[in-house]
Amino acid sequence: MAAIRPNVRFTTTADGVTIGFWETGSGPPLLLAQNRSLSHAELEWAVPSMAALYRELARYFRVVRFDPRGAGLSGEPPEEGVTLHGLAEDIGAVARALDVVELNLVGAISLGPSAVAHAVSRPELVTRLILCDTGPVLGDLHLNTYVKATDSLVDLGVVPSLGSLFSSTPTEDLPALERLMRASLYDRPPIKPRDLSRFDVSEILQQVQAPTLVLKSEQSLYTDMTQTRRLLAGIPKAEFRAVAGTMAPWLADLDAVVEAFVSFLIGERHQPERGRGPGMLTVVFTDLVSSTQVLDRQGDAEGRRTFRKIEDLILDLCTKHDGHLVKNLGDGSLITFESTSRAIAFSLDLQDQMSSRPVRMRIGMAAGEPIQEDGDIHGAVVVQASRIADLGKPGEVIVSDSVRQLAVGKGFEFQLMGDVQLKGFQETQRIWAVSRSSRAMSHQAPVGDTEFG
Repeated sequence: MAAIRPNVRFTTTADGVTIGFWETGSGPPLLLAQNRSLSHAELEWAVPSMAALYRELARYFRVVRFDPRGAGLSGEPPEEGVTLHGLAEDIGAVARALDVVELNLVGAISLGPSAVAHAVSRPELVTRLILCDTGPVLGDLHLNTYVKATDSLVDLGVVPSLGSLFSSTPTEDLPALERLMRASLYDRPPIKPRDLSRFDVSEILQQVQAPTLVLKSEQSLYTDMTQTRRLLAGIPKAEFRAVAGTMAPWLADLDAVVEAFVSFLIGERHQPERGRGPGMLTVVFTDLVSSTQVLDRQGDAEGRRTFRKIEDLILDLCTKHDGHLVKNLGDGSLITFESTSRAIAFSLDLQDQMSSRPVRMRIGMAAGEPIQEDGDIHGAVVVQASRIADLGKPGEVIVSDSVRQLAVGKGFEFQLMGDVQLKGFQETQRIWAVSRSSRAMSHQAPVGDTEFG
């Protein structure tokens, strides 16, 4: 599955450095400030493990990633070189470009201290902070020894092999990771000083107001529990979480990292926003048929990989058709569209793609005004779409009468299935199957389609 590659944008810092960044997904803003030696806003999407993490996080967050000064696609720093203040300014420049009033900030490895510095300088903006495989003093991290060793090799014209440095790295990641490493720093003019050991935020840890998660990989090459304990002791609202693997920067256990991010950032601590309606939407429910039998036949691990590939497909097609993936449900997904035509085109494309897969799918669709609560949607129209999906056969797209009426004149064809009594609804509902002859429409991107104003 090819990764979605968002367009790289550029902004300029207060001291005149051009910073490249991208964003993907929707939801609460999540800004990732990661290690300089493996940072390239385009090439990282060719690394399967990194792309998979970004896709997973994009299901929950508006994910933003940038290259810090002197790395990847970003410009060179001023004469004083890379400084703690300068890297914090890079974070600030991207935050300003996003035009947000609240921000979840992640500082990984060498960017950890700069993330702390920015959180202290902008307490009204940074609402939550995650620090990954880092510490308050970079000079105390194993990272400093690693950087000096690799710099010595680079000075001799040799780029170190990541296979020897990161023994747990998946084999399929290595070629793309080594290209990423070269393009991040080592194919660029050398920036002096590269030694970041003077970066020290020990004295300002107590000023961090944001609730903070200190996340450490169990096989970290960069930090140990001594550095982790310093962060936990110094930051007033800090909690600890360990995950398997190593971060280089994002090669730890994917599911564990995503679960840690989601539970900390949008878990029970955040109260739902009550009563805010997003207006008229077309709601799409997908449902995998016989998913339990797939798990029984393939086993939990292999079955979950099958379902994840389908989730990746749904996210790709959802993006193509301007939909919003609200959430995955294990054996299905909930998606919304502002355009009914795009919702139908998405569903037809998805069924075409699913026809060659080991598990089949049925799709139900309804239109109405759901209630939005903290990134999720609820209400009668959501239940209606789910109940309609239950009535379909594998490979079918079944829609409510409201969907059919909104799609009149858009070139789709429908077959009447009749009037049915949906569980939980007093009145009967007329439902329709989207005709297979409509599938050609799924390859035409509707332009100017504004049924909902």
